[in-house]
Amino acid sequence: MIDLLCLLEFYNTYQHDDIYHEVSGKMLKDFHKIGHMGMQELSDYLFISTSTLYRFIKMMDYENHSQMKSAQQMFLEQYMTSGRYMPEMVGSNNNLVKYGEYLCSRIQKVTSEVDGKQLDQVVEQMLEAEQIIFIGMPMPSIIWRLQMELVLLGKKTSAFLNPGYQTDAVVKAGKNTLIFMVQYMPENGAFYLELAKKAKKKKMKSIAISSIPISPTLEFVDQPISFAGNGNESDMIMLEMILHMLGNQLNEKVIESKRW
Repeated sequence: MIDLLCLLEFYNTYQHDDIYHEVSGKMLKDFHKIGHMGMQELSDYLFISTSTLYRFIKMMDYENHSQMKSAQQMFLEQYMTSGRYMPEMVGSNNNLVKYGEYLCSRIQKVTSEVDGKQLDQVVEQMLEAEQIIFIGMPMPSIIWRLQMELVLLGKKTSAFLNPGYQTDAVVKAGKNTLIFMVQYMPENGAFYLELAKKAKKKKMKSIAISSIPISPTLEFVDQPISFAGNGNESDMIMLEMILHMLGNQLNEKVIESKRW
């Protein structure tokens, strides 16, 4: 998609006097309008040159304006289903008790699908690596807590919000680097697949935790971990639960190490 989350991340993280903060802000304000504009018209509307717009498009990980425009149209068409926080039959009356019951049933299902030994192996691989690069569109906030544990364990890490920076990190990474992917949105599948292939070509170890069992990315990573997602925002809650478990194991390693 014209990643609405990516636009929000740019707007929320770039310095207020940065041109890309202004561009993302304007695009967010007029999100429904910009999808119908050509590149020159959009450049004029944003009061920037076409070259500046092109650089911004590349930073959002699109090849050109046409690809970005098509992705926005696809996003708007899919949002009625993929944008849901819960199944319609659960959330029709915003019943908190029913939603809690739904999440409990999902947790039981996910914990039956994901082998705890796989998570132990993930922790071992993170401890063996010199650097861990986290990949996510969007990036789950719990990842930054994992980074804290890894820094205390002497590891170099990155978890950039900007997908272009994530790509650059993989391209520039050394041999003893672990690529750690978290995927729950099928719309961004091509982004993950491309980075998984880059990591494989550079002979770097890779892990992918995904709520999409049929994701092609899983075929190109060393350790795929997946569960059957429901295509709504509760998938991210399930992913964060798994990441919390990894964080807890890393925290125990920090306490055991007594590095400070």
